[in-house]
Amino acid sequence: MEIQSLTEDDESNLITCEGRNVDEPDIYDENMDDWQVNNSERSPFIEQRGDDAPGAEIKRRIGLIHAIAMVVGGIIGSGIFISPRYVVRYAGSVGETLLVWTFGGVLSLLGGLCYCELGTFIEKSGGDYIYLKLAYGRFIGFLYSWVNVWFLDAGSFAILSLTFAVYATEPFFPSQATADTGAACHPPFGLVKLLAACAICVLTAVNCISIRLAARAQVLFTVCKLLAVASIITVALIRLLAGNIEGFDQHVFSGSSTSPGDVGHAFYSAMWAYGGWNGLNFITEEVKNPKKNFPRTLLISIPLVTLCYVLINLAYFSVLTKQEILASDAVALTFASRLSPVFGAIMPLIVSLSCFGSLNMGLFSSSRIIFSIAREKQLPSCLAMIHKKSQAPIPAILMRAILALLMLLPTNIENLLNWLVFVEWLILTVIFVGLIWLRRKKASTPRHFKVNIIIPVFMAGVSLYFTATPFMSNPVESAFGLSVILAGIPAYYIFIKKRWISRSERFNRLFSKMSYYVQVIFNVGPVKS
Repeated sequence: MEIQSLTEDDESNLITCEGRNVDEPDIYDENMDDWQVNNSERSPFIEQRGDDAPGAEIKRRIGLIHAIAMVVGGIIGSGIFISPRYVVRYAGSVGETLLVWTFGGVLSLLGGLCYCELGTFIEKSGGDYIYLKLAYGRFIGFLYSWVNVWFLDAGSFAILSLTFAVYATEPFFPSQATADTGAACHPPFGLVKLLAACAICVLTAVNCISIRLAARAQVLFTVCKLLAVASIITVALIRLLAGNIEGFDQHVFSGSSTSPGDVGHAFYSAMWAYGGWNGLNFITEEVKNPKKNFPRTLLISIPLVTLCYVLINLAYFSVLTKQEILASDAVALTFASRLSPVFGAIMPLIVSLSCFGSLNMGLFSSSRIIFSIAREKQLPSCLAMIHKKSQAPIPAILMRAILALLMLLPTNIENLLNWLVFVEWLILTVIFVGLIWLRRKKASTPRHFKVNIIIPVFMAGVSLYFTATPFMSNPVESAFGLSVILAGIPAYYIFIKKRWISRSERFNRLFSKMSYYVQVIFNVGPVKS
C-alpha cells in the first residue's frame, strides 16, 4: 500500500494524540506475545493511529554486493591505520601481533555467525534493540535505546567525523615535523569541526535523497578502500621480495608477551578495528533474501577484512621496525612517509576516504535503530516514518545527524567515548546470552540458520572479558558509563511506565502538531505494521 499524500484539509490521515484517554490505567498482559506492542508502555511522545491508518511496506533494495560493501566499509575505518601501535605494544613481537589480528578476525566471524542466526530468525530492522527487547523485555530494550540513541552512537559518529576531518586536512597541515620548518603544523580545531560538520551534512543529504544512492556510494567507498589497501600491500610485497625486512630483523616471536592481561589488551585494541561486523542486522528489512544473503555476506566480508588486516600489518613490518611503530601516533602515515613523499601525501587522503565510507555506513545503520525504536513506541512515531517515494527514514536520519552535530560542540567528546567504551562489549555480552535464552524461550520458532550452542557461550565469555578489561584499567571512566546506563531507569519510570508527561494535554497537542508538520514538510508517512 502506498503512503497517502498529505494535505492540510485532510488531517484524518495524520497521526495524532487527539481523542485518546490519557488517564486510562496501565495494563500489562504477562501472557502477551513478545512480538506485540504493549500500549501501556508506550512513550508519552507517541501519537496514536488506528489499524486502518495509511502505511507502506519497506522494500528490500540491498542486494548481496551492496551488503558486502556495507559490512566491509563499516569495518575498515580508521582503526587499522592507528591501532596497530597498541597491538604491537601489548603483544610484544611481530609473530604474536599477526596472530592477534588473525584470531581477532576469527572472533569477529564467530560473533557474526551469532548475529546471522538472530538476523534470519528475527527479520526486523533495529539490530541490538530488537534482540534485547525480545529476549529480556521492554525495560532492557529501553535502557539500550537510552544509551545508544542519546550518547553512544551520536558520540561515535562525531568522533569518526572528526577523524575524517583531521586526516583530510593533513596534506595542508602536516602533523609531523618537516625538514623545512622543523616543526609540526596542526590545523585549527575550529576548521576540523567545520569540515566534520560538512561531512555529516553531505552524507545526511545523500541518505535522505535515496537509499540506492547511499548504497551505491558505499560500494564506491569500499572499492576505493580495497584499492588503497591493495596498493599498500603491493608496495610491501615488492619490498619484501627485494629483501627489505626492517621489522623482521630478529625472531618473529622474540619478546612475545605471555601475560593474560597484556594479551587481552592486544586483542581489545585489535577488536576495536574490527568493529562494525554486525552492521547488517540494523537494516534487516531492507536486505534482499536475508536468509541467504546474511550468511553469504558475513562469510565473504569478515574473512576478506581479516586477510586485509594481516597483510597490512605485514606491510608495516616490511618498512618499519617495532620501535618505530611504537613511537608513531599514526602508523599508516609514518609508513607512507618512509616509502616516498608522494605516498606520504596520498596516505592521509586514503585514511580520510576510509573514514568517510564508515561514516556513510554508520549513518545508514544507526538511523535505522532510531526508526526501529520509534516504531516500537519508545520514541515519537514521526521518527518511524519513511518518504513516500524513496522510502528513506528521513526523520530518523535527520535526528541522528542533529545529535552528531551537537556532539561536535564540546571539546572533550573523546572522554565521553572512553567512558562508554565498555558499554559496547557489555551489550554484546547480554546479546550473546540472550541468543542462548531465545533458544529456550522461542524453541518452537523455526530457524533458517543456527549456530552450535558452544559459539554463543564462548562469545559471551569473550565479551564479558572485554567488558571487564576497561573497567579494571579505567574504573572511574567505566563507572561513569555505567551511571549513564542506570540513569535510564528513572527515565523509563517517568516517560514509559507512568507516562506522567503524557497526561498533559498541552504536550499531547504539541506532539500532534509536530507529527503533522513532519509529515507535511518531508512528505513522509507511517510504515505498515
